[in-house]
Amino acid sequence: MEIKSWLNDLDRERAAKMQQYVTGFWEGEVGLLTYVPHEPAHFKRVEQNIQRLIPKERWSALSDIERMLLTWCAWTHDIGMNKKCFVMLYAITAGNIVLLTVLTV
Repeated sequence: MEIKSWLNDLDRERAAKMQQYVTGFWEGEVGLLTYVPHEPAHFKRVEQNIQRLIPKERWSALSDIERMLLTWCAWTHDIGMNKKCFVMLYAITAGNIVLLTVLTV
């Protein structure tokens, strides 16, 4: 099954650009090591699983926007797991070190 076969031509073109951007964003990065891998191969599996969960005969019941949103969500749902998305700030509060996570994207 072609992964983006449920998208119209314009959304397929947009999704390919988005997928290329997300893949480049993850290049050389590893997700947070305390979690399962979060990288393009994971996003591709999520997209495939979404399409497997929705029977092909029901795809036409979804609007173009709904199919596009499901595709984009599959590829961006874990973007915050990329180390480029946050910085670690350590603050000393009452003699204790407190770890704060601040989103930068």
